[in-house]
Amino acid sequence: MKCLTCVTYDVRTVAQRLSVTITNRNTLKEKLIEIRFDCDWCDRPLVGEGDMHEWLIKRSVLRRDKRIFDERNCSILHHACHMAHGQTRAMTEKLAPIFVQRYGKENMLDFIDGLDMKSPQQFVHVIEAVVQ
Repeated sequence: MKCLTCVTYDVRTVAQRLSVTITNRNTLKEKLIEIRFDCDWCDRPLVGEGDMHEWLIKRSVLRRDKRIFDERNCSILHHACHMAHGQTRAMTEKLAPIFVQRYGKENMLDFIDGLDMKSPQQFVHVIEAVVQ
């Protein structure tokens, strides 16, 4: 398996590997920092700290819905990378292939489908546009 950060990822989510449901944003952030070593934007080491960014489905889209706190939707970034690029189209375009490679296209689409959104098309399109 070719990986962008030279780390082989288990296709199961953190929650599946730990056999728990993670609904707390801070708990998920801590677990992701433990297993991801590099910033998803610049690919440099995180050195134990980072910001968690909901890269595909934003909190403003599904207010108060903790289902978006899923590792398939959460990138880990240096604070500076997050502040400079977090809400940009470039961030979405850069992260889509990384997350499709990490979790698989079907798993990403299952995540979107599981949110039961009224209009998921724009998010589905982002994932479908990734060439594997």
